[in-house]
Amino acid sequence: MSEPGQHGDQPLIADTVNNQPVAARVPAHIGSGAFSTGTIVTMGGNEFVLDFVLRMGKPHRLSARVVLPPSIAAQFTSMLEKGIRSYEQHFGPAQPQVESPAPVPTSPTGNEIVTGPGMPPEPPPEVPAPQEAPSAPPQNPATPPAPAPVADASPPTAPAAPVQPAAPQPVAPTPPPVENRPGSLRNTYDELKVEDSVVCGTYANAVMVSHTESVFQFDFITNFLPYSAVASRVFLPVAQGPRLLEALRLTLRRFAAVQKQARQQQIDRARRQNEPPSSD
Repeated sequence: MSEPGQHGDQPLIADTVNNQPVAARVPAHIGSGAFSTGTIVTMGGNEFVLDFVLRMGKPHRLSARVVLPPSIAAQFTSMLEKGIRSYEQHFGPAQPQVESPAPVPTSPTGNEIVTGPGMPPEPPPEVPAPQEAPSAPPQNPATPPAPAPVADASPPTAPAAPVQPAAPQPVAPTPPPVENRPGSLRNTYDELKVEDSVVCGTYANAVMVSHTESVFQFDFITNFLPYSAVASRVFLPVAQGPRLLEALRLTLRRFAAVQKQARQQQIDRARRQNEPPSSD
C-alpha cells in the first residue's frame, strides 16, 4: 500500500521554478522575431492580451499575440518605462516631434515685439521730421465765415438688437451598437488578417526589454523547467513605445478598478448573507 504523497513507487514532487530569464534559450524559429507597427492591449478576468499589429500593405495582419498574467503585465509596464528613459538618454526623445517655426513674441497689445533674454533689442522707432503746415488760403472779406459745427452732448442711442428666432434643437440620432460603431474594437479585428498559428497566442511569465536606435525588442519568456526559453520576440518602432506605455497604464488602471469593484461586491454579498433575517 502506497504512503500518502506517493503514487506507487514514484513520489509526488512539488517545487518552485526559479530559472533565470537572462539565460533564456532562443529557439531557431523565434530568433528572427515578428515586426509590428502598433499594439492593441486588452484584458480579461485573469490576463492581459497584447496584440501586435502590422499595418504595412493590405490586408493588415496580426503578427504576434502574447498573453501575460497581471503581475507580469505590471512588470512589463515598468520595464518599458525604464527602456524609454534609457533610449532618451542615448538618442533623444522616443517620439519624433514635428518642428514648427518659433512664434514671434509680442506684447500684450500685439503691436510691438517684446525683447527678452537672448533676443537683440529692438531699434528705437524712427521719428519723422516735422513738416511745415501749408499756409491757409486768403479769405474773401465778402464771404462770411462758415459756422462752426456744434457737438451734440446727448449720448447716441444704441440700436435695438434684433430678436433672433430660436433655432430648432437637432434630434440626436440613435447611436449604433458598440460592435458596429466606426473605429470600434470589433471592426478593428474584422479588418485584420488573423492566422490560425497566431490566434491562440503565446503565454509568457517573464519579459525582457531592450532597444536599438530605431526599434524596441521585447522577448517574452516562458520560465518553466528544465530551462527558460523565449516564446515570442517582437520588434516595435521606437515612436510606438510611448503609445504602448500609455495603453498599458490605462489598461492596468481599468483592471485595478474592476478588481476593486469585484472585491466590494463580494464583501457586500457576504454581509447580506450574514445579516440576521428581519422580523416583520
